[in-house]
Amino acid sequence: MVSAGGCAAITGLDSISEQECAPNCNDAQTTGDVTADVQSGDSTAPETSPGADTGSMDTSTTDTSSPVDASEASTKEGGMDAPAESAPEGSSPDAPFDSGCGDLNTPTNCSACGDKCASTTTIETSSTCSGDTNGFGATCSYTCATGYLDCDQATNPPNLNGCECHSPNATQSNCGNGQNGPQGCCPVEHSDGLPTGSTFFDCDPATSGTTGYTVGLATDACTQFTGNQADCSAGECTNANDAGTGDFVVCGQTSDTSECVCWEYMGPNVGKVTTATGSILGQCLCPGSTGAGITTYNYD
Repeated sequence: MVSAGGCAAITGLDSISEQECAPNCNDAQTTGDVTADVQSGDSTAPETSPGADTGSMDTSTTDTSSPVDASEASTKEGGMDAPAESAPEGSSPDAPFDSGCGDLNTPTNCSACGDKCASTTTIETSSTCSGDTNGFGATCSYTCATGYLDCDQATNPPNLNGCECHSPNATQSNCGNGQNGPQGCCPVEHSDGLPTGSTFFDCDPATSGTTGYTVGLATDACTQFTGNQADCSAGECTNANDAGTGDFVVCGQTSDTSECVCWEYMGPNVGKVTTATGSILGQCLCPGSTGAGITTYNYD
């Protein structure tokens, strides 16, 4: 009476990096040592006529054989200055830079100028900003009042919205973690509908009348009952002697001979949950079934 389904996910990531040409890539290269070629040989002073003034004549030569340091041929001759030092990218407390608004790890400037953590109120009883003075890793942290949670703190840096979740009776561990709902979502309290009065939290919205029921909600209700999601399976009722067709349910039991309970999430008996006990203990019967040992409740 039950058929199960499944899903798959495909992920992928490409990474492309480019390397820019260093400054002056197209400039001609200068060899490490450059020497002037001075012609060797004897140099004879020119003959002068008697009486000529030879005292002012400079017959000395200049020594140009010393190597020229190529590094001295800097861009300064072309009027270029060295590039200005940029602000550090990572955590570098030893090399702070001027942000224009002071340190970037304060509640008024958390990670960037003007990024303010939520003010201390009756909801957020304390507000701090972690990270270094340059803003690297800076994010807001809060102490929340009873009934409030900061569920999106890990997915919403720098987390300026405070304790955004109002969910009485829930704890931080009930926040969505990817298994009980999307990462960081606000938990909602639900009831599995059974006489034990058990409740559970997930990120499915609260139901209203016959709307708001999903296979996820029914599965979470079943998991609350069995203690293990692997003991729950989804399917469609096909036995006309039970509830007929068109009833989509999630049923669960801990063993073949233990009580089986079925939660309907779509169909004419949506929002109903049925148990089978007594002589039919172990049978999985859909809501809408009648007979000895069959009991139907409402869950939300």
